[in-house]
Parts: sequence; structure tokens; C-alpha cells
Amino acid sequence: MGTTKRFPWGHAMNKATRDIMKLLKLDADTAERVQDRMGQNGLDFSECSPREFANAARKALRDIQDPVHEAAQDAYRKPAK
Repeated sequence: MGTTKRFPWGHAMNKATRDIMKLLKLDADTAERVQDRMGQNGLDFSECSPREFANAARKALRDIQDPVHEAAQDAYRKPAK
């Protein structure tokens, strides 16, 4: 299966998610949100150094912990009706 682990409830977790969990001491759901935000912030996971990955993870965590910033990002991502 490569670097993806599958859990009994069907949840797949890749290496980046596990690295984020370990680095920031987060649960799987929060680590996935951090990983998603890292991608939205433009991180190229295949080209970044370990230091760039760690800095991007910390920034993404700060982003999702800031309710004002998170709401603004959500509004930006959702199409207008």
C-alpha cells in the first residue's frame, strides 16, 4: 500500500498527515485540516525541504486556529450564490 495506512473505518492517512501529527502533536482530523491548508497555501509537498514542511505546517495550524481567518478562507473558497 505504499505510504498510505488504512484504518478499520475506511480512513486513509498518508505520510504527510502522519508527519504533521507527530510534528505538531495533533489528532488525525486536525492534521488532515492542516495538510489541506498547507496545500491551499501553495506548498509543493514533493519539492519542499523538511524545514519548509515544518514551517508550512505551523503556519497552517495558526491559520485554522484563527476563527476570523478560517471564516474568511471558507467564504473565499465557497462559490457565491
